[in-house]
Amino acid sequence: MKVTQPGFGLRNGTRATLTVACAAMLSMAAPQLAAQGTAAPVTINIVDVAGNLALTQDAIDAYQKKNTNKVAKINYTKAPAPELPGKLKAMQGAGRSDIDLVLTGTDFLAAGIEQGVLMKILPDQAAKFPNLMANYQPAAAKMQELAQDYGIEVVFMPAGPLLEYNPDKVKQVPTTPAELLAWCKANPNRLIYARPANSGPGRTFIMGLPYILGDKNPKDPVNGWEKTWAYLKDLNGCIEYYPTGTGAVMKELGEGSRDMTVTMTGWDLNPRILGIVPKNYKVAPFKNMTWVNDAHYMVIPKGVAPEKVGAIVDPGCDQGVWTSRIRCLARAVSSHAIARAEVASRGVSHLGSAGGRTKDEVTHPVQERSAQGRAAIGNGCVILRSVATKDLAHDTGFPLARE
Repeated sequence: MKVTQPGFGLRNGTRATLTVACAAMLSMAAPQLAAQGTAAPVTINIVDVAGNLALTQDAIDAYQKKNTNKVAKINYTKAPAPELPGKLKAMQGAGRSDIDLVLTGTDFLAAGIEQGVLMKILPDQAAKFPNLMANYQPAAAKMQELAQDYGIEVVFMPAGPLLEYNPDKVKQVPTTPAELLAWCKANPNRLIYARPANSGPGRTFIMGLPYILGDKNPKDPVNGWEKTWAYLKDLNGCIEYYPTGTGAVMKELGEGSRDMTVTMTGWDLNPRILGIVPKNYKVAPFKNMTWVNDAHYMVIPKGVAPEKVGAIVDPGCDQGVWTSRIRCLARAVSSHAIARAEVASRGVSHLGSAGGRTKDEVTHPVQERSAQGRAAIGNGCVILRSVATKDLAHDTGFPLARE
């Protein structure tokens, strides 16, 4: 099975099995930080357009509680990714800065770069990220390159496309696009997925189809997706509507009003953890599919006040401790995550490559990997420790993918 990295050609240019460089973002101290020691604590306004807070909010809150002298309060809001570029453009044009940090997928990342609303982080702050690219797994490092120095990748996964379904309703799971279309026509309105413009699973599905269907250029939606566009038009005839976000899709799936959806590894895991989707629901890959990778990033809009930037990028722990711990922790947790992906995929033999590692390389049971991860956490950064402990405690959590 093949693996592909998404580019910016779709939606102006992709959630867990994962890398948490959340610690890294909080280890990028700006020059203003030294002066901030005597400054009043600031309020940080964070907008999540990717569902990332399900992975990182506990860690961010833990940082705030430990550093009340720097951050008095953190406000969280969620917004659709397509709406944010225009909003930021208008605010910046008016000389306002109401958003200090954005948690995003490749969608807003691409649009933000294109429209010039993001602050460039690297190489000016490269000294605060020792061996940044080397700390990522190879596939995750490729996703970091997509940031073009405007963001720091905090989550990575070999995403999909996958199918998630209710086994009580779907007795013969489709394994090809043709079988999915036939099932959908035989069971109208029972398949659902969210608008790709604001959904990682929806986007991964349509990005994976050109590879499965054999389109002439899977990386060119305009001129190379003839088979894919024809297929989606046909599939549209048996889908009632497309919700604005994946959360609504999982709610309908979990409540039983739908029987099947397209998904990706992170969205398979997290709704189960939260109890939104029953744990007996199953996930299956397509035959001969190419994995489409996904990632989340932290980005800072232009115009954020220096004192807020200083707080956002505060190290939170000794840099040397972070560098050594992240390597050890990442190796343990990334392997744990790949093993979990295999379990979630019900041991299908052709899952193939996962984030630069093959299933043959996963040699230890999940519980052993979890134990290694917990041991590796040690006295690492608070932000890293919070995220990793939360994920590993569930034993189905999103993986870190740093090597």
